[in-house]
Amino acid sequence: MRFSRAWTATGRIPDRAFALDLTGRFAYDVRPSAPCVRRWARSSNLTTVGGFDIKGDFRINEQIRVRQVRLIDEAGTQVGVVLTEDARRLATERGYDLVEVAPDANPPVCKLLNFGKFKYQMNKRSHQTKRKQHRQQLKEIRLRPITEEHDLQTKIKHSRGFLAKGDKVQVNMVFKGREVVHREIGLNLLNRFIKDLEDISKVEKGPTTEGHRLTLTLAPKHVAAPPSA
Repeated sequence: MRFSRAWTATGRIPDRAFALDLTGRFAYDVRPSAPCVRRWARSSNLTTVGGFDIKGDFRINEQIRVRQVRLIDEAGTQVGVVLTEDARRLATERGYDLVEVAPDANPPVCKLLNFGKFKYQMNKRSHQTKRKQHRQQLKEIRLRPITEEHDLQTKIKHSRGFLAKGDKVQVNMVFKGREVVHREIGLNLLNRFIKDLEDISKVEKGPTTEGHRLTLTLAPKHVAAPPSA
């Protein structure tokens, strides 16, 4: 094994050992790796490396202009600090892209990736994060004592969709004129809501009388978490 002095983007660092492979063209740092790289190698998390946020825009392949990068191969194994041209050559030989995932690290961290698949995973994770940040809303469903069965089933279906997304549902039974004397009809319809949605909801309030209407508020039993990647 031969040794060479290390270089960074700003110049040579004396007395830092690098091992060269048998061809003499591929150098890697033989010192213990940086914690950020160990963390990357242990984890499939594609959002941070060593405390640095992975950027939304990536430099890949020939766009990476620094002299050296800290390289992670396609299996997540640490290779170490290598010349950028050698990292690009290795990526080409193995059929991958060289992607700069942590440009703020010193030296920047690059990984051998299928860039199209990598972007898909990042977009998927971003979408799931937005779903987790969903703000609960109160959705209103209006009924009348004369609501027909087909319309009732449609409104129950809509309510189920709202509850599945984590929103609350307020069902308002509105009486007009002399319909108020048929309060029991309104109560029966609200009880249908409670029964048909009991697997996904719980009664938070009601049914209660507010003027010429009965009000029922349903809350989701739990907010389903998005499936993991």
